[in-house]
Amino acid sequence: MVLKDEATKIIINTKGTVGNISNELKAVLMYMDGGVATNKYTKDLDKEVVSVKSDEKVRMQYMLLMEAYAEQRLLGRGKTIVQTIRRMVDKLSLEQMAFFMDVSVSECEEVIELIKEHPDWDDEQIAMEIDWDD
Repeated sequence: MVLKDEATKIIINTKGTVGNISNELKAVLMYMDGGVATNKYTKDLDKEVVSVKSDEKVRMQYMLLMEAYAEQRLLGRGKTIVQTIRRMVDKLSLEQMAFFMDVSVSECEEVIELIKEHPDWDDEQIAMEIDWDD
């Protein structure tokens, strides 16, 4: 997969079964998947993980990061809902849209109202205005 950021990214499936990998990599994958440390490398890795987890400053930064990720996921979902409503508003009833997108009828109505009030707004601007029920 070619990405435009010029970075090299490795995607690892800890549950994968295809291909031959070394025992060392198997141990790392098992550890990453919640297993126990079984060799020197994974034991050293586990020590670092325990150390980082016990650092209050790092824990707070991690919690803030996870909160930001959750907000971004919610916003992304909201954008998708707004985009879908724009396409389907004349094709489906409010109840059908709400059902298929797993949102409330009132959220659909709010999106439609914002689209009408602000035709120049993009999907993200509208999604940011909605108080989505998680």
